Amino acid sequence: MSINPRYIINSEGNQTDVVLTVQEFNQLVERCEDSEDIAAYEKAKALGSETISWEQAKAELRALGKI
Repeated sequence: MSINPRYIINSEGNQTDVVLTVQEFNQLVERCEDSEDIAAYEKAKALGSETISWEQAKAELRALGKI
C-alpha cells in the first residue's frame, strides 16, 4: 500500500490536516476494517465459544429475516 499524504499547515507552521486521495483513504479504511475483523476473530477464538459454519450462519440469518 502506497500512501502519499499532503499536509495542511497553519500560520504557525504546524501540520493541522492531511489530504489523501480517495483511493488512499479507501485503502486505509479497508486495512482498519480488516484489523477489526482479525481482533474480533481472535477474541471469539480465545473465548472458546461454539462455532458454526458460514452456511449455517446464513441460514439462521435468513430465517430471522436479516438477509
